[in-house]
Amino acid sequence: MKFMIQTILIMYLSLNAQNVFAEQCPQSNENRTAAIIDGLIKLDLKLTKECAEKGNVRAQKDLAIAYASGRLRIAQDLDEALKWETKAALQGDPEAQYDVGLSYSVRGNYQKAMEWYLKASEQNYAQAQLYIGMLYAYGNGVPRDVDKAIYWYRKAAKNGNISAQMVIANIDQK
Repeated sequence: MKFMIQTILIMYLSLNAQNVFAEQCPQSNENRTAAIIDGLIKLDLKLTKECAEKGNVRAQKDLAIAYASGRLRIAQDLDEALKWETKAALQGDPEAQYDVGLSYSVRGNYQKAMEWYLKASEQNYAQAQLYIGMLYAYGNGVPRDVDKAIYWYRKAAKNGNISAQMVIANIDQK
């Protein structure tokens, strides 16, 4: 008898709790899921920013990507993206150094881009070496110099850059 009363009481409380919850949270399951995701993203961004401010390179790069893309529910801000990428680059991260160079290239500041590409290339970052070759090939920010372009394409190719390998293959066929 005692067991039956407890069971009925639990069922009553469960049904009542569902009704109270439904009245307080009338959102659909989709909206609840979106709210949970939104909350997790905000928490992740908060933690990422805290880590970035403490000097964590990975967090700085992640924050730069978030600002550059305008995703993860934050407004696109290319200056803020460059700020965080530069912080990572100044710590010697070759990918970040290349990305900073790319940001300056897109802005038309090829001399500043070259500075960052050279820093990344010192660590054998092949993509930066390819872009140095391109700057020389097209004369962007530096005097046009085919020999220097080929030199940098060869370095990039040696370090595994497929685009540079294709350029060198075309040059060698001629």
